[in-house]
Amino acid sequence: MEAVLQPYVNQIGVENTNRLKKIITVLAGIEPLSANKNVNGLSNEGSNELLQWGVEMILQGLGLYEE
Repeated sequence: MEAVLQPYVNQIGVENTNRLKKIITVLAGIEPLSANKNVNGLSNEGSNELLQWGVEMILQGLGLYEE
């Protein structure tokens, strides 16, 4: 994940890049996957799509992603 976020360091700084890496780790963990399956009724694919959407929203908020 470090290499994927490296291009954004100059735009958002080292501290925010590290925080972004950590929040993505939290969002992609086993607990969210389990909650999405058991509580929200999502499949693995649906859960991954939700994670992708969430990360895109975070990146949009930082001004780093445009549709």
